[in-house]
Amino acid sequence: MVLVAGGAPPPGSRSTTPRRPVLTLKPSLLAAAAAGALPTTVADVVALRAAGGGGGGGGGGGDASPLPTPSSLPPPPLLLAGYVKASTPTGVVVGFGGPLTAYARKSRLSDAFVADPAARFPAGASVVAAVEAADAATGALTVSLRASDVWAAGAAWAAADAA
Repeated sequence: MVLVAGGAPPPGSRSTTPRRPVLTLKPSLLAAAAAGALPTTVADVVALRAAGGGGGGGGGGGDASPLPTPSSLPPPPLLLAGYVKASTPTGVVVGFGGPLTAYARKSRLSDAFVADPAARFPAGASVVAAVEAADAATGALTVSLRASDVWAAGAAWAAADAA
């Protein structure tokens, strides 16, 4: 069992109330926690991306070597295992354990149109997200849950891991 949230509010938070603890038995988060691969800040995600961590579903996998690509192509996206914290009419908030959260816009939820994100992505559902943008200065993390993005990143990671 892994504690993925709880305790005092994060530094800089406007909230003064303590957060409720959230315990998980989700295999993907347990594996990531056991490997010490749960990023806790956007700066951690930026560092994982810079290290070429194409990552499997286990929270990063920064030790995997990236595919050799021409310099004109971006590296494969970083994959992070997480869970749906909340669904809104415009997208989904994804938690990765601890204080780290990301946002997936409605257009990045699926390869097909999603009319109601809450019906397709209920709170607590396990997801694998491909990191699209991470800005340590603003703390913004944008992800995609589209199968085409996740599978493409996973295939690139698997090919690099097999090499």
